Amino acid sequence: MTELKKIYWYEKEHLIVIPMLVSNACSIELVNSLNVLLNYSREHVQRLEEIFPNINKLETSQRPYDNVPYKSII
Repeated sequence: MTELKKIYWYEKEHLIVIPMLVSNACSIELVNSLNVLLNYSREHVQRLEEIFPNINKLETSQRPYDNVPYKSII
């Protein structure tokens, strides 16, 4: 499930980045290709959210300081 969540969040990033790339594209072919990729990414994200409703929830630790490295005061 962890790998699937990674894929999901990368696809979500595509939904933000691809429109920026489209706005700076120099050729019609590139714009068309990026739009196709954007549509596939949208469909994939929607499909993942339908099949796995909790996929967009970030996992947090029950103890918030578990990931903080210990530093000695000495």
